Amino acid sequence: MANALFLLAPIFLLLTLGKVIKKTIVTDEEPWFSINKITYSVLFPTLHLTKHQPWILALPLMIMLIQS
Repeated sequence: MANALFLLAPIFLLLTLGKVIKKTIVTDEEPWFSINKITYSVLFPTLHLTKHQPWILALPLMIMLIQS
């Protein structure tokens, strides 16, 4: 039971942190659109690549997506 709690705690902490940041620091919708776009186009594919390959192989994809 404690192991499940330790595994789920970071997820809920990140969700809570995002909610707090949205309500206090970034109240406009435009920055959130940019943050979501970066997350979807750069970070999410990198996560899929690094799941099965070393992280160094994901760097060219990250550079390519940032430049486009």
